[in-house]
Amino acid sequence: LLDGRDLGAELEIIETFPIERAIDIAMQCCNALGEAHKKGVVHRDIKPENLFITKAHDGSDFVKILDFGVSKLLEAAGELRGSALTAVGTTMGTPDYMSVEQFNACSDIDARTDIYAMGVVLFRMLTGHTPFEAADYVTLVTKVANEPTPSLVALRPDIPLPLEQVVHRALAKSRDERFTSMEEFSEALFPFAKIEAPPDVERAAGLDNLSPEDRVKLAFPLQNEAESHQNQLVTESVQQRLNAITEWIHLRLSDRSDTK
Repeated sequence: LLDGRDLGAELEIIETFPIERAIDIAMQCCNALGEAHKKGVVHRDIKPENLFITKAHDGSDFVKILDFGVSKLLEAAGELRGSALTAVGTTMGTPDYMSVEQFNACSDIDARTDIYAMGVVLFRMLTGHTPFEAADYVTLVTKVANEPTPSLVALRPDIPLPLEQVVHRALAKSRDERFTSMEEFSEALFPFAKIEAPPDVERAAGLDNLSPEDRVKLAFPLQNEAESHQNQLVTESVQQRLNAITEWIHLRLSDRSDTK
């Protein structure tokens, strides 16, 4: 018996999450789904109701992914195995969290459809609603396929523009424009997370005296010409510093997923 509640129920109580909590939940999901993808399993029905939140010993959120009932087993070549649960041409999933290719019932659904769904889940945690809403299925499909993704910053001004860019990439209509893997998605979210590494790791990474805002600025340089030149000078140094703490966070998340 699981002790806790699903994310959907949590969102009924807390309509919008603090940014760092939303990122932590999303990164845990990315890590767990990434492991499933490596085994050739695509969930295909990621939504808040399938993300169960319990508490770790330290009181932090601990996420378990439920219901792989519409998952698809993939061969190395990307073809359906005989044991796959979903037939070619059948639309499966929950409409608010479905990608364009799921609506089209494409025969070659892959891990990037879960990336899209996680983008929708993160969008909802940050804003209180999904990016596209409609009273009927046909209108929803039309919006998902044709309308631009709403601005998170316009809906919630405290969201950093670089975080909006990360979420928008996950929600790209073309799967070729999304992140190529859950690991890549998680790495893009990392600068916005509040997961404290041990002091020695922080010192080794050269990040012990940096505020969260400074970490985001270093990881996502502003694009105007003057600041772009300045940031170019520190890019290699920043990457080296972030590598140490990124490696640590991946190990921490892996430890969590191993117990699921």
